[in-house]
Amino acid sequence: MPDYIPIRKSQALHYMAAPLFIKNAADEFILYKTENAEMDMARFQSDRCPQLYIPNEHRAALYAELQRSYHILLAKRMKAGDIQGVKAAICDIVQEALQEPLGHNLQTLPETIDIVYRGYASTTELLKHISGFRYGGTTLVEHVVNTLLLILNYCIFHGLRETETKALTLGALLHDVGLSRIPERIIQSDDRLSKLDFKIYTTHPVLGHEIIRAHMTVDAAVAMMALEHHEELDGSGYPHGQRDLSFGGRLLGIVDTFEQLTFNEKTHRQRREPFGALKLIQDEMLREGNYDKEIFRGLCLSLVGKSRFA
Repeated sequence: MPDYIPIRKSQALHYMAAPLFIKNAADEFILYKTENAEMDMARFQSDRCPQLYIPNEHRAALYAELQRSYHILLAKRMKAGDIQGVKAAICDIVQEALQEPLGHNLQTLPETIDIVYRGYASTTELLKHISGFRYGGTTLVEHVVNTLLLILNYCIFHGLRETETKALTLGALLHDVGLSRIPERIIQSDDRLSKLDFKIYTTHPVLGHEIIRAHMTVDAAVAMMALEHHEELDGSGYPHGQRDLSFGGRLLGIVDTFEQLTFNEKTHRQRREPFGALKLIQDEMLREGNYDKEIFRGLCLSLVGKSRFA
């Protein structure tokens, strides 16, 4: 392990307790900001935002400080009803949580769910009209956050109990954590995967299930959602071709597919508008029987509202 770890420049404002260092021309680490002091942003900007480093020995404590700062920002944006700001804040939290070592980092995510749930349930505006939410994105983290928000909206709209809602949204947030063990070239490929690469890719639900079970003390349903989110009711899914799926697995399977269809376009897949994505899922469901009809109908209701549903 190196003695110092680089931090993202966007994080500089969030570190107060931590001392921050820069490298000089001789590759020596020089103190840039002392402990328990706010960052001088005017100086940082006038220095052209240099690369900053934290001491490796303080990594766990500094990560906790960073996540506290992100959670405070998230709560403020929830209260303000800033939909895109909420999404950006959750993306930052998830981006950090998926860094190694996963065991410690993932433990902060239930708190993230608590903040989002409290903020959502206490406001009459934020995300209530989900049609105003901008689907799609450009990164895996954005996909995960979009999926979380869609499932949270479904749960609140249909009046699910708080404990079930939190488990389902945490499962949505963690469903692709197994991709952290898949080669980056496969995840970021813009082309259709080869048979070998696709076989490797299809191991991520099992890997995600193992990571959650090993590193988190959560409801077993959360880990099961990671395992089942690519399974289908007709047995054509992966990794095990199961037909008997949990409610969380069936819900996430539809939401994940919907979000992927509205996600960033690839060379072999055209990005679709929300209605077109729902129509495609409906046609496949009626033809193949691979999705739960009642959950699909419930998703449509939660997206457009009962009065507009036809």
